[in-house]
Amino acid sequence: LCAGDEDDACQQLEHRIIQQYSNSNSLLDQKIQKLEQSIQEVNACMIDAFDQVYAQTIEYSRFQLLINKFETQLQTLESKRDMAQGQRVNVDALIGQIDDFIKLARHYRYVKFLTPDVINDLVERIELS
Repeated sequence: LCAGDEDDACQQLEHRIIQQYSNSNSLLDQKIQKLEQSIQEVNACMIDAFDQVYAQTIEYSRFQLLINKFETQLQTLESKRDMAQGQRVNVDALIGQIDDFIKLARHYRYVKFLTPDVINDLVERIELS
């Protein structure tokens, strides 16, 4: 904002944000992919257990124990996957928010008093703890 070439400063900021969050998203994508593979493996085991009980190679009581175990494991894996997906950062949306803030900051660059209009434009919410 204070740089001589404001556009260059904004581009550098966008580049740093993209680089930082792309690395973070890449690690999360790897984690999500591993969780997806584990989910597929558990689903395959469930199908195999069903096939075995249908072919009467295992008893129904054993099948129920396996399915209960697999369902618990499946829920845990899906929960971890959903949490990892929620942690991913939408870089484009973040850059849009930063661009909007920079425009507001430029608009209020020389403000001398905090009026209700200035505060309403610049502050989304105030959290007290």
